[in-house]
Amino acid sequence: VKSIMSKQQVSLGLICVLAEDWYELVDFYVDVIGLSPVDIDESKERALLKDARGLSILILSGGEGQELPKGPKHNSFYVSFVVNDLPAMVSELEYRGVVFWQIDEGILAVMDPDGNLLYLSDENRYGFIPDGWLIREKFDLDAYRE
Repeated sequence: VKSIMSKQQVSLGLICVLAEDWYELVDFYVDVIGLSPVDIDESKERALLKDARGLSILILSGGEGQELPKGPKHNSFYVSFVVNDLPAMVSELEYRGVVFWQIDEGILAVMDPDGNLLYLSDENRYGFIPDGWLIREKFDLDAYRE
């Protein structure tokens, strides 16, 4: 007997992020990462953003940030973004003062203002997060370039 679920097509519809500083987090995802605002309601501290493929991120107030990357005990989430020119993205993020936490061939990790880790990878490593990436210290970008 085939399961009814085998006939269902499931797609990720929304990622919800709770922000300690709602304005700062919205600015980061729009101005630094480059997501497009769809619906922003400052009175309710609610922002719906979309990426280039149409995936939605909803940012709401009520979260708790921290200075170091969050782990599972702090209601963190991990998102992997795909970019078409990773070296250009590294340069842009460096210019904007983003802290790099890890870089590997074709993938890097950065932290948003609330301490959530974001992974950015080139198109050849679509949606990839390496096993064992336990991030403990900031990445030395200058040493990486040498």
